[in-house]
Amino acid sequence: MTIFSSSRLCARFGLSTPIVLAPMALASGGALASACARAGALGLVGGGYGDLVWTQREYTLALQAADTGRIGCGFITWKLDEDASALDWVLDLAPEHRPRAVMLSFGDARRYAARIAASGAALICQIQRME
Repeated sequence: MTIFSSSRLCARFGLSTPIVLAPMALASGGALASACARAGALGLVGGGYGDLVWTQREYTLALQAADTGRIGCGFITWKLDEDASALDWVLDLAPEHRPRAVMLSFGDARRYAARIAASGAALICQIQRME
């Protein structure tokens, strides 16, 4: 375990195990994200399609249940292009409640990179192709 806990990933996010919960849309909710965080991993709530009410409920649940600071959120990028209110909400929280990381998948993340960086969250991008 010493090898893993000294990785850059573990050091960056204060993890005891180099695992990041995939933020699966409507499946990686607050209970799963907080369980991962309590186990020493980075728990990402699956904000997915950007449903504001779902994201608010599940992200808040994760924060309250985990109480570790190892919680983040993930979104489907092309859906944010239509409605970014859930991303805005999570990034506008008080600094101590903001996500440690935001993962964007399925689209061009450059439009959101500066805003995410300004919030203090790390940006994790899922790569679909090398072009």
